[in-house]
Amino acid sequence: MPAESPDTSGSDGPRRRRRRALLLVGGIVVVALVGVGLRSWYVAWTTPKETAVDALAWTRIQAIAQALRLYADTHAGQFPTNADGWQDVLIAEFQVSPSIFTSPRSDAVGADCFYVPGYAATPDPARVLVYEDPSLDPDKTLIAYADGHVASVPQAEALRILAGLTLPDGSHWAPHLDPTERRP
Repeated sequence: MPAESPDTSGSDGPRRRRRRALLLVGGIVVVALVGVGLRSWYVAWTTPKETAVDALAWTRIQAIAQALRLYADTHAGQFPTNADGWQDVLIAEFQVSPSIFTSPRSDAVGADCFYVPGYAATPDPARVLVYEDPSLDPDKTLIAYADGHVASVPQAEALRILAGLTLPDGSHWAPHLDPTERRP
């Protein structure tokens, strides 16, 4: 009896189809694992970076608030009375670095924070002293209060707080809504 020759008629046998199916499933599994690995790497890389930027922004706002409180301590308990030039005063009197006024969240160079001028220094935990430009983060705004604490406030609440800001003369304060107030 002669040996059977392999089937070369072009039809796939069940064994060959099963092998192809397993290769296809294996390829899909490999692609899925690579996708999961890339996603894990992306999360591991971006989360610490975002946390570092948040910490730097927090530290910056806190340092500005401390410099303003130091100003009040050396000026008979009064914060600067004018919003124009308050940064120059802190730079000149306390050697504050000009870079402190630019947020790490911003790509632009210039002031990304706003000071609410004209009040006497009081430890009022509700009195906003300085705040980060609300347009820099869609989720939260950093606000430093007159008592020295800094809070990361959810955006909706921050906008409500900032909408209610007034100056000692009773006028409304909202330079963050006016693009001409952004200093280069």
